[in-house]
Amino acid sequence: MVEIDWTAIAAGIALFIWIADKFQRSRERSATRRLLAQIMTSPIGNARLDVVKIRFGLAENGAEQLQDLASSRDARVDFWDQIKSLNVDLPPQFYDKADIFDTSTTRTLAVALSAVNELRSIVKMTSELAASATEDDVYAHIRTVGEKVIAADAALEHAFDELIRVGRVS
Repeated sequence: MVEIDWTAIAAGIALFIWIADKFQRSRERSATRRLLAQIMTSPIGNARLDVVKIRFGLAENGAEQLQDLASSRDARVDFWDQIKSLNVDLPPQFYDKADIFDTSTTRTLAVALSAVNELRSIVKMTSELAASATEDDVYAHIRTVGEKVIAADAALEHAFDELIRVGRVS
């Protein structure tokens, strides 16, 4: 008489259920990841458009705005007033489910958020330069502003492209 090992059968059934559940969760996470990436393209794209406008504003008319920033404290304060509304408003789901993205995507988004924050910080610092600041200090700040605008533009472009890639339905 053959004896049935019910423990082994129960373990096999449990393993099957675990694998099926893991597969289902993987599909759900993938769908959630795609949807969240598609939702996040708008705020990243909008922030990029704002940075591109700022970049072109700084470059137009022979970099006239950069010259104004270097020579006028009021122009620097006005520029800060323009920049302080620059923000990347990611949906709260991103912060709740940031781990749903792979490391590369999360890193790319973090770089973009950091680049925008760095831009805002340097513009604010530049607007707060004392009237007694040396010309070299002012020019160093203005040069850094230009560098941070370029860096924010590149980081946001990369983040947007990454979100488009992740959000594609395969």
